Amino acid sequence: MSYKDTQQTEYPAPATNRKNGEDALYMLQEEPAAKMPDLILLDLNMPKMNGFELLSLIRENDHWKDIKVFIQTTSDQSEDKTLAQTLGISGFITKPLKLDSLSSMDAFNLMMDLMNM
Repeated sequence: MSYKDTQQTEYPAPATNRKNGEDALYMLQEEPAAKMPDLILLDLNMPKMNGFELLSLIRENDHWKDIKVFIQTTSDQSEDKTLAQTLGISGFITKPLKLDSLSSMDAFNLMMDLMNM
């Protein structure tokens, strides 16, 4: 492959991270529709705005509601999983990743598949 060929190839956007829920919300508000993320890996325990608050806002917005959102958290509380599912997550991953947890591994594998599409 020549240098010219590599310049014509479209690569996925790099991953970005935000310090807290408010920063993540600001990023979504400022991005043009064509640059929306394909997937969001969201922690529940963020400062300023927790993951549930941000997820609710994502799901209420017509431009963002179809973004795949995976929860990655230390919480293994069934109430957190139920609320996250009610809010339309794509997967719930408990950290540290528990290799003996089928639901965490299924969510992790689905997330990896979506990232490689």
